[in-house]
Amino acid sequence: MTTPARARYTGYRFPAEIIGHAVWLYFRFPLGLRMVEELLAARGIIVSHETVRQWARKFGQQFANRIRRRLPRVGDKWHLDEVVLKIAGVKHWLWRAVDQTGIVLDVLVQRRRDEQAAKRLLRKLLKKQMRPPRVMITDKLASYGAAKREVMPGIEHRQHKGLNNRAENSHQPTRRRERQMKQFKSADQAQRFLSAHDQINNLFYLRRDHITAAEHRASTAQKPGGILRFPILDSPASMSIHEESAIAAERAMMGVFNNLVMFDQHVPQNSEQSIVPDLATGWSWSEDGTVLTLPLRQGVQWHDGKPFTAADVKCTWDMLTDKSNEKLRVNPRKSWYNNLGEVTTNGDHEVSFHLKRRQPSFIALLATGWSPVYPCHVSPRAMRSHPIGTGPFKFDEFKPKEVISVVRNPHYWKKDRPYLDAMEHGGRGRRRRHVSWATRYLTGFRGFYFDSNSSFTVDPLQQNWQLSLADVLIGCLL
Repeated sequence: MTTPARARYTGYRFPAEIIGHAVWLYFRFPLGLRMVEELLAARGIIVSHETVRQWARKFGQQFANRIRRRLPRVGDKWHLDEVVLKIAGVKHWLWRAVDQTGIVLDVLVQRRRDEQAAKRLLRKLLKKQMRPPRVMITDKLASYGAAKREVMPGIEHRQHKGLNNRAENSHQPTRRRERQMKQFKSADQAQRFLSAHDQINNLFYLRRDHITAAEHRASTAQKPGGILRFPILDSPASMSIHEESAIAAERAMMGVFNNLVMFDQHVPQNSEQSIVPDLATGWSWSEDGTVLTLPLRQGVQWHDGKPFTAADVKCTWDMLTDKSNEKLRVNPRKSWYNNLGEVTTNGDHEVSFHLKRRQPSFIALLATGWSPVYPCHVSPRAMRSHPIGTGPFKFDEFKPKEVISVVRNPHYWKKDRPYLDAMEHGGRGRRRRHVSWATRYLTGFRGFYFDSNSSFTVDPLQQNWQLSLADVLIGCLL
C-alpha cells in the first residue's frame, strides 16, 4: 500500500510548500540555519532555526531519494576521488563518485583510505546504479586498483592525476558548506548532510562550458505557463467583489476583472501620480473639477464574448449608488460614492462621472482593487457564483472552504498576458496531477507555490513572474 504524499506532513503546523521551500534554501545555498530563519521571516513565516534543522534532517534525505530515482540515466564513465575532512580533530576521508557530466553519483565518509574503504565505495555504487561503468578514472592511489580487481574485474581503469579534475572540482561545494558550518560535528552528520546536499544540487548543475550563450540564455529565461497556487486563508460568501468586504474574494477574483484605472504595480507605494489607465485609455477633469471624463479602450470583450462598452460602466456605478433596477445583496462601499451625482455616456467608448463637489481623490477610488467594472448583461445574483469579467483570467470553479480557481483567458486584450495558465486558491482536498521534474525543467513548466503570508503583494495583471527552480524540488515532494 502506497502512503499518500501528504501523510508525511501530518501534525506539522506549516504546509508542505513552506517546509519544502525551507529545506530547499538550506541545501541549495551555502546558508546557515539562522540565515534561513531570517529569509523566511522576511516573507512573514516565523520559524526558529531549530525547526529548520529538524525539517532538514527529516525531509532532506527523502527529497534526495526522490530526486535520485527521477534523474536521467547517469554516464558510463565514473570519476572517483577522495578528500580529507577534519571532524572533531580526527582525520576522515570523503569518497566521491561523479560521472563524466559532473553529476554526483554518491558520497561516503570513512575513517580510512585503504583497499577496504575503496571496496565499500565501489559496492555502494554498484548497488545504487545497478550496472558497472565502462571506464573508471581515479588518481594514482593504489587502493582503487586493488578494489577494482576484486569488485569490478574487466572494467577499464585509468589512473592519472590530470584526468580526474571532474571529481576534484565536485568537492568545491562541499568545502563551501564546510566553512559555513564551521566544520562537520561528526561523521554521521557529514554523511547525512552530504548525501542529501549533493543529490539536491544535481538538479541545478548546468554544463555552462558545453552550451552556447544563446542556449544558456534560453535555459534560464522566463517561460510562460504553470499554475500559481495560494493557501486558502478564508472562504468568502460569494465571488462578487462589490458585495464582499473580505480580502479573500478580492484576491481570488482580481485577475478576473479590470478597472477603469489602476495603480502602477511597478511603483512601490500607491499615490495619485502612480495611477495608470486600464480599461480607460486616459482621463481628464473639467475646469471646475467636478466632471471626470474617461475615454474607453475599444475591442475589449467580456469572457462570454460580448463587447465591453460605456453602458457597462454606467450600470456598475448606478448599481453601487442604488440607482439601477438591479440591486446588490450587500453594498459595503456605497458610502464611497456619496459625492457622485450621476454617470453619463457619450457613445460606446466614453464615460463621465459627475460629482456634486470637487473631489481630486475620486480617481484613486476607481484605481483600487475594489472598483472593477461589472457587465451590464449579467445579474448580480449570477455574479456571486459565476462572475464574468474582462480580465486576464476566467472564473473556473468555486467550492466553499475548498478551492477557488481561475484559468487563463486566451482572448485577453493584452496579447502577451497572462503568463500563467491558472491560479488556484486552496485545493488541498482534491487530488492534483504533477509533472515530472525533468518535464518541468526542460519545458519550462513551473508548478510554483507562493507564500501569500508575506509582507508584500504582487498584482498578477502586470507582474512578469520570476519563477525559481525551487518548484522543481517542491514538485518532487507532492
